[in-house]
Amino acid sequence: MQESIQKFLIEDNLDPKKVSSNWEIIKNETVAIYKASLGLTGEIDLSQDVTPTIEWAASPLNQPPAFPIWFLSAYPDVVKYFSNLEDEDMKAVFGELDETALDDEGSLKMQVLRSIVNDFKVKHKLECA
Repeated sequence: MQESIQKFLIEDNLDPKKVSSNWEIIKNETVAIYKASLGLTGEIDLSQDVTPTIEWAASPLNQPPAFPIWFLSAYPDVVKYFSNLEDEDMKAVFGELDETALDDEGSLKMQVLRSIVNDFKVKHKLECA
């Protein structure tokens, strides 16, 4: 994992087990598919450590393209919350986001992601914390 991502996650004191478990579910798109694949791989079942929002976040239909998968695994509750905001509410929080908010891969830049997390933490507790 990139050092910048590690620093980002450490700042919020996230539970690595929850983040890893969420990552596995996202790779498989549902808890059911993940559990079915365990029979083939013989790996340890991590599904008991996933967060409540992961079923929503694991569905490709719910994944906003500007959020990197590592962020979705660590902050599924944050992504869902901001995905459900109306445009006017988003503008009130962040102003007008344009292409300068995106990195070369089309994902939101770290400073934008940090602002999103910090704004969420004002009113909510992080699921992976």
